[in-house]
Amino acid sequence: GKAPLFEVTADYASALVALEEGNDGPSVEKFRKVFQALPPNHEPNIFFGIALLKTGQIEEAVAEFQRLQYWPQSSDLYLLQGIPGADLDWPVPQVKAHYWLGVAYAQQGNRDQAIKEYETFLNIWKDADFKSNELADARTRLAKLKGIAAQ
Repeated sequence: GKAPLFEVTADYASALVALEEGNDGPSVEKFRKVFQALPPNHEPNIFFGIALLKTGQIEEAVAEFQRLQYWPQSSDLYLLQGIPGADLDWPVPQVKAHYWLGVAYAQQGNRDQAIKEYETFLNIWKDADFKSNELADARTRLAKLKGIAAQ
């Protein structure tokens, strides 16, 4: 007897908690349950992409991150509105998608594409006035990839 929106909200929150706790496999399954309740062309989700990447589902993660980059910024298209974390300030997930694509491409051994994504990510936030784990990590990963590519 639960309301559908309540169930989707609870499942989404449960997926986020599982991801945060490092339970990546259950997180993916919980995200899938949420998205099965939505139309097939639902908005992309960075957390789902991260969970996919952490479970080795790289191709599907890449597709999710690519969708993030091209999804229109119209709030009329969001189906997960009101769910905490589902609709972060929209440009942020689009920018972070470049970082995660860099990670995914590097895992696939696609150095050139990984370098391109890290450079794009770092260029967008080159004047950032905040500390970010992703920024620091992207700089480190990019330097390693360029060092490897130069050999």
